[in-house]
Amino acid sequence: TGTPIRQIINDAANALGLPKNSTYSYVRLPTTAIEGPFAYTGTASVLLDQLCAEHGLQWSVQNGLFKIYNAGHTDNLPPKKAVLIGSPRRLFKNQLSVSLEDFDGYELDCTLLPELEPGNGISFSSLDVSKPITLQVAEVKHVGDFYADKWMTTAKARDI
Repeated sequence: TGTPIRQIINDAANALGLPKNSTYSYVRLPTTAIEGPFAYTGTASVLLDQLCAEHGLQWSVQNGLFKIYNAGHTDNLPPKKAVLIGSPRRLFKNQLSVSLEDFDGYELDCTLLPELEPGNGISFSSLDVSKPITLQVAEVKHVGDFYADKWMTTAKARDI
């Protein structure tokens, strides 16, 4: 009782045994404390999933570093500028709908952007998007091979 939730999140993150990325200190972790008794048995990752979901945070491991950021926001790094290959494809929450109310973001292919990772902001413009916009990256796939001609990054990015 009385333990700050930020301490529990820090302890769980430390239990993963990974260094924290450079944006960790910018995240506003909850200042509230546990009101009643609290005991947990299980993996640190499941505890982090639970605590982050309850307090509007997201976490992941990127390039061997623990990363945490506020849900619906980017990770406090300047947005990466993408050079698109083709046109961005709209993503809908409900795959059967094309209503702009169900619109959730874009999937885009761009020139290889190896530093792009979930939680980053990504900025782009195209003929389909009238002005440059910045979105939060949700998923990333990098493709590059010395013996192939595809060198690109595919990202799914949400509105923020």
